[in-house]
Amino acid sequence: MVHQNAPNKPAQPVNQSRRPSPAPRPHARLIGGTGRCPLAGNFVSTDFCDIRPSELGWTTEGHARFVWSDGHTSAYTPARLREICPCAECRGTHGTKPKAFVILTPQQVRSAPRQIVIERVEPVGNYAIAFNWGDGHKEGIYTWPFLREQCPCDVCVTRRSVDAEDRS
Repeated sequence: MVHQNAPNKPAQPVNQSRRPSPAPRPHARLIGGTGRCPLAGNFVSTDFCDIRPSELGWTTEGHARFVWSDGHTSAYTPARLREICPCAECRGTHGTKPKAFVILTPQQVRSAPRQIVIERVEPVGNYAIAFNWGDGHKEGIYTWPFLREQCPCDVCVTRRSVDAEDRS
């Protein structure tokens, strides 16, 4: 299980599962790519519904590092994780406006550094993790499919761009 404090020091990868991760089942995209993974709500296509991390830990730069059951590796900066926070407040569900989280300039970061400081990472069942942020925010539940879908690597960013064009 994941139960690490903030990434002050690089940690050894943690084996998340007690049993081997199941082989990912292929999911055909539904008509127009509108299929959604029930585990991750409206944020994730069915492509990553069965994804689980096989390893997770921290890079030497303090990024959260995941090796996924499909063999892909993702590394997320704390700023990126905060930017994609899936909680209702940050996403603007329940009839509220989305909370504005903007990537700040270096000068702005010096004046408000706590919102991108990860103080604690906690498991949420066997399907997600939650980050406790330096400014007290801790409501976001980052499911494995959601995190895999939001991978910041160039290949995944390009894939999301192509998928968005296909849907339009």
